[in-house]
Amino acid sequence: MGFNTVCLNQKKKIMRVSVFILFVSSFLVNPVGAQDKKLKITEFYGLAGFLHQTQAGSSHTDFKSLFPESTILMNNPEAFNNTPEIFSPYVASSGVSILAGFQLGNSSEDQGKGKKTLRLGLTYGRSNILSDWSYSETWSPYDTLTGQNSSNVYYLDSVRSRSVNGDYFVETIGLNASLIFRTNSASRWTAYGGLGLSIGTSFNAITSLNYREYEYTALRGHSREQASETSYTENAFVQEQKRNKGSLNGSLFIPLGIDFRLSESSEFWSMVHIFAEIQPGIRFQHIPEINRSVTQIFNANNLGLRFSW
Repeated sequence: MGFNTVCLNQKKKIMRVSVFILFVSSFLVNPVGAQDKKLKITEFYGLAGFLHQTQAGSSHTDFKSLFPESTILMNNPEAFNNTPEIFSPYVASSGVSILAGFQLGNSSEDQGKGKKTLRLGLTYGRSNILSDWSYSETWSPYDTLTGQNSSNVYYLDSVRSRSVNGDYFVETIGLNASLIFRTNSASRWTAYGGLGLSIGTSFNAITSLNYREYEYTALRGHSREQASETSYTENAFVQEQKRNKGSLNGSLFIPLGIDFRLSESSEFWSMVHIFAEIQPGIRFQHIPEINRSVTQIFNANNLGLRFSW
């Protein structure tokens, strides 16, 4: 059995166990006939979205620890020590959450008032934790050009450029909990905010390295962007990947959103809501190979469905 098959089976087991726990919890917290309980499940959420998070600082040493046998790093000892200024300080990630909502308080007493809800569930995501890029080029004399109608002399150079890209990705699954404070729950439009946290584990951690080498011709003193695109020739492309260890991760965030009830007259559609939610926060991820935890500031942009009864 291959490594990918084992990981897939592990993921299926985790999801089955987690769904079972949520299912059993719904009966423990909200048993049949216990209508006056202070804590009971009254909502179900499904949401998905994208995260924009800051780059965690990285270096050649970090990627060497993550991928010690890499030939790309062996042949390019200067890699990631001269990251260009144009390199983006942000990376994008994605996530999906399945949550149950536990109402806090007595529904008959809170009718038409703001409502407090405890959201509990599971979150799965794929994140780019470390990302870096280095670029270098060497200019060599190639040809001399003279203008037909002038005595101007132009020097044409051959440029050899080399770039190395490095990324460290993880998939994560974890428990997600947040306390939500909602405005008038009887209204069709509601706004809400709260506090949340998550804790989980990473798996399928991958270090990916790409090396590109190409040549082009350019007038001396001109930038790479001013060179003719037809003069580019790719001499080499090498890609290497290594699977790394999983580890713990967590986050603290502030959920803020707007919620819309689809109907006020239909019994079924009045239970269905669509909502948009942002989650600014801070994320922690431990990386065993470099023996440190990285911190990233993030903002999640989510769309979702809420079923409330």
